[in-house]
Amino acid sequence: YNKSTSDLLGDLASDPTIGWSKVKVNYGSMTNRGVEFTFKSKNMTTADFTWSSGLNFNYNKNKLTKLEITDNSMYSYLDKAQNRLGKPMDALYSVRYKGLDNAGRPIALTKDGREVKSTADLTVDDLIYEGTTTPPFAASLMNNMSYKNFDLFFMFIYYGGHVMREVQSPYLSKFAELNYTSNMDRVALNYWKKPGDEIIPDIAPGFLSAAPPTIANIWEARHQSVQKGDYLKLR
Repeated sequence: YNKSTSDLLGDLASDPTIGWSKVKVNYGSMTNRGVEFTFKSKNMTTADFTWSSGLNFNYNKNKLTKLEITDNSMYSYLDKAQNRLGKPMDALYSVRYKGLDNAGRPIALTKDGREVKSTADLTVDDLIYEGTTTPPFAASLMNNMSYKNFDLFFMFIYYGGHVMREVQSPYLSKFAELNYTSNMDRVALNYWKKPGDEIIPDIAPGFLSAAPPTIANIWEARHQSVQKGDYLKLR
């Protein structure tokens, strides 16, 4: 078990009239609490063959205790993972999403259930705190095998306890069938085209030329797009 306090070093927005739009400073502090366990074993030993294993588990929980934040706009909360006072680093926030109206526009809900169609009508209290995008715990299982002059090492690593946004259709500000030069998920073609389409599950909003973030963020930061980020990999 361990507990520590550390300072945060990073870029902080500054007055551009002094010559820099941002400066690198100690902009906050956080506390860390965690545990780590390691187990080792010899599974088999013969004249020509040996097999040993190691199991490691660690868990770390952090919390921001001091923070100098200059941007508290709704866009800043939804644009990317956040560092916010009282939350762990890389916190993720989402919009309470109801669905589409009969014109194909996304509908958000306030904390008390009122319908709005722009994030300009939401406050930070209306958002859902989903958790951190940084895995708070990790576990690894290591195996080392030797046969005469040959060695084999492989390891399973598991990360968990965090969240992420799934791959999703973007809010179309140009027609899906035209004018896109970058790769795009084919689900982008499943978007609202006529009244009645709004009842189709997981359908994307209808085309809106130059859709502003106040509308697009309702869809792109909706609660339904957040899922567990746990994953396992082999090395």
